[in-house]
Amino acid sequence: MDSYNSFREIIDQLEPGCKKLFVIPPYNPENKDGDYLYLLHKDTIESNNNPHIEPIGDWQYARFSWNAFKRIPTVMHCNWVEIKSFREAGKILILWINLIIYHKFGGKIIWTIHNKGPQSISMKWLNLLLQNWIAKNADIIHVHCNRAIREMSDKLDVDPSRFVVLSHPKFPAYLMPRSAAIEALNQRYGFTLQARNKIYLVFGNIGPHKRIIEIIEIFKQLSPNKKLMIIGPVKHGCLGYYRSVQKASDQYHSRIFLLPKSIESIIVPEIFNAADICLFNYDEILTSGGVELARSYQKAIIAPDKGCLKELIDNPNVSLFQDENHLKQMLVNS
Repeated sequence: MDSYNSFREIIDQLEPGCKKLFVIPPYNPENKDGDYLYLLHKDTIESNNNPHIEPIGDWQYARFSWNAFKRIPTVMHCNWVEIKSFREAGKILILWINLIIYHKFGGKIIWTIHNKGPQSISMKWLNLLLQNWIAKNADIIHVHCNRAIREMSDKLDVDPSRFVVLSHPKFPAYLMPRSAAIEALNQRYGFTLQARNKIYLVFGNIGPHKRIIEIIEIFKQLSPNKKLMIIGPVKHGCLGYYRSVQKASDQYHSRIFLLPKSIESIIVPEIFNAADICLFNYDEILTSGGVELARSYQKAIIAPDKGCLKELIDNPNVSLFQDENHLKQMLVNS
């Protein structure tokens, strides 16, 4: 296993003279400060040198298989490909076919893994087949910490030597007074937060992998001065779970603020500057972009003692819990 300082170093070792770097899913050039893939590949995107980077959107999969067929030196970066719903199955199967063709003609594959397994409620068996194929055929598996190698090499039946470690990219932070951030959220979304409240934040895709309902049930038993913001889009295929979250938070609108929508990057600073504590209750996790974003804003963090998060144990702003009772105790005492 090797550690690197940039994704570009990984590419140069895997395919010297690489002409094209394909990225799936595509990064968002309109969200340079908040898009994980943009930050990961920033040096390549903003450089005029090879490799030329090409983000691959839906139904554009023949682009990379055709380049491999023409024997152009290429690298494909797959960032945690997952089938999130039945409607997506056909699209991902076409991607899979093109990955097989691409691999057959010598195209190089780097796979980044963030989770121990599929997070979607449905299609888990197909996701496992797809991810097992990628694990067996990827030239390099990229993780964000050494602990992930120990946990995933056995799970995927992959030799540890095929893993590389490159730390999660840092998110830029834009600080503002907490009172101003709270007032901005109140005006923008009709919240009724006050500066004297202790404000907790659950941020990111809403799905069962975040065990949000368990958090809500604990908050119902806490002091009314402790407020909970749940902000982020509903994860594909998880509308039923969102409705359960909505039902669990009903009648607690003065204490639990549920905002199920994608957030523009310009509003993210308001959310994180308003929060006192960022709260995570993942089921199965290796790394978390939400945790890294909270760290950038120097927020207190409560998270599970799992995956790469274990390596934050000595961070003074991070508290790791073992189980739900331990989480409840932390929230009562925080």
